[in-house]
Amino acid sequence: EEMFKVSVAYRGFFGSTGATFTWFIIDDKLNELWDLSAYSDVFKEGWMTLQIDFVFDKDGRAYLLYTSAPTPESRLILDPSDYEPQALELLILEIDGEVTRIPLEVFEDKYFDILKLVQSKTDEVYVVGYYEEENNVGTAGEFIIELDRQSKTIKSHKWLPFSTDLMDDLAEDKEKFYNLENDKLYIYNLYFRDVVLHDDGSFTIIGEIYKVSSNYNASTSSYVNVYYYGDYILSRYDKEEMANYRVDQNRNIKHASYFFNARNKLVFLNLGTMLDLQDSNPDDLTKKTKKDLEKREVVFETQVDKYGRIEKNVIYNISQSKYQNSIKFRWLDTNCYLNEYEGGVELLWHYMNDREAAELMKITY
Repeated sequence: EEMFKVSVAYRGFFGSTGATFTWFIIDDKLNELWDLSAYSDVFKEGWMTLQIDFVFDKDGRAYLLYTSAPTPESRLILDPSDYEPQALELLILEIDGEVTRIPLEVFEDKYFDILKLVQSKTDEVYVVGYYEEENNVGTAGEFIIELDRQSKTIKSHKWLPFSTDLMDDLAEDKEKFYNLENDKLYIYNLYFRDVVLHDDGSFTIIGEIYKVSSNYNASTSSYVNVYYYGDYILSRYDKEEMANYRVDQNRNIKHASYFFNARNKLVFLNLGTMLDLQDSNPDDLTKKTKKDLEKREVVFETQVDKYGRIEKNVIYNISQSKYQNSIKFRWLDTNCYLNEYEGGVELLWHYMNDREAAELMKITY
């Protein structure tokens, strides 16, 4: 088990002529133990393959999730009954070269929207994501496929609609949902942002609702799509049950948050102002108070425990820094470095920079 502390140097090619991928496995002293390779003979001839995700388990098995479809050329020569229009498959590769294929069933009334492989901290392997129904009007919920690592088969397959409490909470905002004739609500424009693993073996799927505005650019005589990101939809799965929570963000900046696990809680950092932390409606504040709060830019964290209890704290008042703030360093997901160690978590964020100095922030949990 100690041999799998580091896995690096993933190299892959996927195209109409086949696929090649290689992992080099090294130990904590950077000694190469072996390379695990698979070549185009594990894929169907004449098919295009597209990798979705991959993980390793503690025994060194590689799990590769991918879709495949016939190439335009092969469609002309193959009998249509020889292939499905698109196939979704999980490949398990053993160190000794053994390959196991697990096709993932496509249902007539439901289909996968977003997919991701998850290896929990207690070493269960899942395929997770969002699904839509045949009416194709928005995301209906999450699906969880759990694998049996010993028998290399599907252990369970669950379709988990968003909870009634969550949908009732969101029903007041008609802009974010389709309201069908049967009064069933679906979330549309839901972006699958991340999955965070927790200490007890559970994990949280993080989705973010967004809106798209098409703006006309007179200089290029064309339209440009602008994306506005809003509330987070948090879905924590604890081996048997899924719990859904909503966190109001009212943000419009992509890369505005960095998510991680700390002491079995979901934690995420945001850049914002003191106005973002107010429980009261901004419209109820006086113009002077609102303006004063908007000027006070801060780093704040949101902690969500396994029961959905939410706590927000100000970590640092950026307005007090003497250095010039650079926009690119405000993107937390590209400038944060997380170190998990026994008993805690340490996060380092390179968040400010100018010609004379840089400023780093270290947060310990």
